[in-house]
Amino acid sequence: DADNSFACAQSFTGDLPASIALFEDIVKRAGALRFGSLERQALTNIATCHMRGGNARGAADASMKVVELARGAGDWFIVASAQTVCSGALLELGELERAKSAADEAIEISLSGGHDYHAALTLLRRAEIRSRQNDATAGEDAVLARQRAEHSGNTDLAFRARVWLL
Repeated sequence: DADNSFACAQSFTGDLPASIALFEDIVKRAGALRFGSLERQALTNIATCHMRGGNARGAADASMKVVELARGAGDWFIVASAQTVCSGALLELGELERAKSAADEAIEISLSGGHDYHAALTLLRRAEIRSRQNDATAGEDAVLARQRAEHSGNTDLAFRARVWLL
């Protein structure tokens, strides 16, 4: 867990290749120890690094792999986390229907589990997807994202939702 936190901190420095290498090492060691939750968490972080680095295809592929692993383990929090990343990657790739499907699942899990951060983040993403699909309900997602972000005290996401609604 400490190594995963260190690798996350490394990713925030912007050195994504080094971060991915650290996460890959964690995945290897966690797999050998049959520490599945850490393995899935590190795999999700790899997908996130790919997304932050502009590699939407790598992020989509990595997150879809994690979704299947997490589903098999009944790890719904990681399913939601990975689907959040996947929806963003697929949005970047212009695969709007698949992006919306991933977002729908992440939102359903996040809202039912009380995970306001993931719910707000993915609701904003789905608002963007719906907007690109010319869906008039896109604003409803942004309103709910603002509410969930405010409920959890996440001022950054609440502000992003307010800006989206302008």
